[in-house]
Amino acid sequence: PSMTQMAAAEKITSTPFTGEEAAFESENVREEYEALCRDHNGLIELGASYATFDPMGKLAYLDQVDSIEERWDVFFARFSLLGQLNGEFVK
Repeated sequence: PSMTQMAAAEKITSTPFTGEEAAFESENVREEYEALCRDHNGLIELGASYATFDPMGKLAYLDQVDSIEERWDVFFARFSLLGQLNGEFVK
């Protein structure tokens, strides 16, 4: 997307989950969500020093970003199939 398109994009004003969805009654779902959030936040913190990584370190970091993105995609897909994504987020 161009800078113009990105600037014109609507802002996200809601979260995908409220935490009250039936799926969160499952301990496995809660644990997976907490692990995803923890790993994602750790990766963001690690990215603060991205400029200091050597070329192989940068590639390894980007591989980790891809891995987290894939995990989020699967998590979101499950909630979408269950019809449990926050309706405001979906809009």
